[in-house]
Amino acid sequence: MKELNFNLEGVLAFEDLIGITEKGYANNVDLKNIGPASIDLRVSDRIYEVSGVFMPYRESNAYEAYKKRGLIKKQVDIDSVLEQHKIYLVKLQEELALPDYLRALSSPKSSIGRVDLHVRILNSYMGRFDTLHYGYTGELWALVMPKTFKIKLSPNVTITQLRFLSGDARIRDYRSLLEFLQTHQVIYSRRHGRPFEIKDLTYTDYDNTLILTLDIAQNIVAWRGKDVDKVLDLSAENSTYDPFDFFEPIYNKDILRNDEYILPVKADTFYILSTAQRIKVPLGWATEFVSVDTYTGEFRGHYAGFVDPGWGTSEEAGKQLTLELRAFEDMYLKHNQPIIKLAWDKLLEPTTVNYDKREFSNYIEQHGPRLAKWFKKP
Repeated sequence: MKELNFNLEGVLAFEDLIGITEKGYANNVDLKNIGPASIDLRVSDRIYEVSGVFMPYRESNAYEAYKKRGLIKKQVDIDSVLEQHKIYLVKLQEELALPDYLRALSSPKSSIGRVDLHVRILNSYMGRFDTLHYGYTGELWALVMPKTFKIKLSPNVTITQLRFLSGDARIRDYRSLLEFLQTHQVIYSRRHGRPFEIKDLTYTDYDNTLILTLDIAQNIVAWRGKDVDKVLDLSAENSTYDPFDFFEPIYNKDILRNDEYILPVKADTFYILSTAQRIKVPLGWATEFVSVDTYTGEFRGHYAGFVDPGWGTSEEAGKQLTLELRAFEDMYLKHNQPIIKLAWDKLLEPTTVNYDKREFSNYIEQHGPRLAKWFKKP
């Protein structure tokens, strides 16, 4: 581990993440949950049903803040089923004692986003979700809300992840983004398998992000979540569940209208989709989903945001990205419509752990809209 200090700017990679656990900056971490540029966080046995979302501010403990205001309805047994649309306050096993030059950001794990389980870490000092300030010290608590399916958790199930940063690691302007794209071949055409050039980027907001578009020309266009009374146990083994018990597939032949693919989307319904582009993430970089703004439409294009270094490098032309979409109004989506943005963060130094080369990476083979790891491949 290099000596971290105020002068460094970048996301901590695997070696530095090991280092901060040894120094006591991140405690009670299971080392097998340290990835190329993030640490997965585990559920404990303390779960409480709460009466609503409340954002504490300038308070040291999220649980005490909810308890003080009478917002805790009851403690929930760890073996209980978490019901749709109810809100739960969950203590995570890990704790932090960050130095003044380190901060952290969180995002639900990819598998968690793909089952429409919403997870947000509370920072009761700052009154913010999913961002932990420089020098954060204390417990970690998350608000958890199942939306489409009933969910069962158990201790050690990982539901969210942290990236640790020193300084500002993000590409912040359009010129720097162009320089990055000229240096690294990160975006490829799904149909032609060739890397994009700058002139190929049809859409841009001239900011620090790369706009990706929707693919609804492939055979299975999307998976739509069903309203079912089944329980999804997140401690189950991979490939446990039949996807057709929880999701309905949508095929391209069923949405072809006048030689154009048009996907009808119902408001407040959960869909799994995929990008029209393939992506490779260099080992010295990490990327994160950013929702498009309302110029593009009233919808969310993702519920899990981090993409690890090495993603897509196992294939010559990269891999598609999975999207978790919920619209706030009935709408129709067309093929190659702008759907999501990618923002890019530089690592302090390239990681030695490549996502695509990890033995237990769940989505090494990902083509089209891929369901979470608990579902059998259709």
